[in-house]
Amino acid sequence: MKKKYCLLLLLLLSGCVVGRESATSPGSGVVQSQAIAAYERGTVYLGQGRYLLAREQFSESASMAVTQGLYDDAMDGMKRANAVLQNRRQSHE
Repeated sequence: MKKKYCLLLLLLLSGCVVGRESATSPGSGVVQSQAIAAYERGTVYLGQGRYLLAREQFSESASMAVTQGLYDDAMDGMKRANAVLQNRRQSHE
């Protein structure tokens, strides 16, 4: 009987560590700084009119973002780059 409860407890506790990396976990600062660097490169490329590179950097930033704010900003940047690319494609048709 004790063995069943121990196994159940282990299963429940193991589910607590699965999921997105928290902002306080080891290494999250490094990942967040890489995400910020990718976002900043995206904004530079966007300002230079290099929309494909900007979209790529925003995508990378969103995939690594530890905070919701950076994720939202990166997704917004990606939407802006996509909008410009779509408008250019439509004007060439």
